[in-house]
Amino acid sequence: MKSNVDRRSDVQADDKPSRPKNSQRSIQSTKIAADENRYKVQIAAYRYEENATKGLYLYNNMFLEQPLKFELLARVKESGAKKQINYRLRTQQMLKKQQAGEFCALIRSRGADCIVIRHNRRMWRSSA
Repeated sequence: MKSNVDRRSDVQADDKPSRPKNSQRSIQSTKIAADENRYKVQIAAYRYEENATKGLYLYNNMFLEQPLKFELLARVKESGAKKQINYRLRTQQMLKKQQAGEFCALIRSRGADCIVIRHNRRMWRSSA
């Protein structure tokens, strides 16, 4: 005959949540990895939307032959009663860091500066 302690441990063992199958875990980790490997080239940062819009027009015209166009992204930052909006000009998503680096080199060859970044889409939203 089992003691009370043994019965409790049997119940607790049955109540444990089941672990996800290996295939479910790999799908989840693949999604996370895909989100982390999104590269963009940032060419400018602005405080005012009017200047950012002018910059977007300028850079898109400078690189008309390129399939990757620039987009205007905005981030709202609230500090107490103040609300600050920051704007960034970035390329559309690139899957490989090397591809982003090559495009950044092309931008530099035309007299502009840029940086390759990992895009955090939770912070930056399209302002279109």
